[in-house]
Amino acid sequence: MRPKVFKDFSEVEDDIRKNAPPVVYKYRSWDDKFHKGLLKNKVVWFSHPFDLNDPLDVRPEAIFDNSEFYDDRYFKKMLLGADSIFPEMSKHQRFLKAKAQWEEIKANPGIVIQNMKNWNSNRNNFDRIGVFSTCSSGTNIKMWEEYGNFHKGFCIGFKTVEFCRKINSGFGIVKYDDTPYMHSFLAELDIDYDEVHKLDPLYTKKKIWVHEQEFRFITVGIGEDVNRLQSFDKESVEEIIIGNEINGEDQRMIMKNIEENYPPNLPIYKIDKNNLHCLGRIRIR
Repeated sequence: MRPKVFKDFSEVEDDIRKNAPPVVYKYRSWDDKFHKGLLKNKVVWFSHPFDLNDPLDVRPEAIFDNSEFYDDRYFKKMLLGADSIFPEMSKHQRFLKAKAQWEEIKANPGIVIQNMKNWNSNRNNFDRIGVFSTCSSGTNIKMWEEYGNFHKGFCIGFKTVEFCRKINSGFGIVKYDDTPYMHSFLAELDIDYDEVHKLDPLYTKKKIWVHEQEFRFITVGIGEDVNRLQSFDKESVEEIIIGNEINGEDQRMIMKNIEENYPPNLPIYKIDKNNLHCLGRIRIR
């Protein structure tokens, strides 16, 4: 399933039903008051990329095809950029400015690489991006350890189609690949680009994160037409799972919140760990 951006949900609904996991899961800790909001207030938080665990998230290491810098189309793009960056200059002055920069880049392509690193290191450049990560499994032992407070937390399973319908974002399955991301400045002019460059920087992570089995929701409109905090409908929840190491009082509080905020027939499970350290689950309501 390719990442989805759309104008009308009907454009992508059938593809989601066929190719996305039917349920996606968010692991949380009951000890964190903000995490409790997921269950109690039915809200999700789209994190800033710099607040995620992966230091390369959304901004992976990139490589370039240096031959692009010698392409006349690259210079034309520089001219277009100069028009917006230097509006106070005359057309001829902008041409000379872009021409001088082009010659400098051709002589030393490393300038572009350093500029990209500088851009990626500046948090402000990513303020409009928000990420909400989910997992395609509710019995992922590493996810329970890392995000479910070592089996003392809880996990909400969302009906993927209904959740996608409600949440204002793009979404897709994360691809895990250690191949450096090939950035192209001429991509929109190359009809074969999608066949050659398979990696989308917004939906690509290193293989060290493959255990997360991530289905990602992402927006690039934070602060304009989208908020980091978004609400979801209780009808979009398929099930709730409780960690097997949770203490009795926390479990009672979770059950109380479920009874107050969700349908009475919503399935509730508790993780069951066997002697082989594999996770299963048993229904407790």
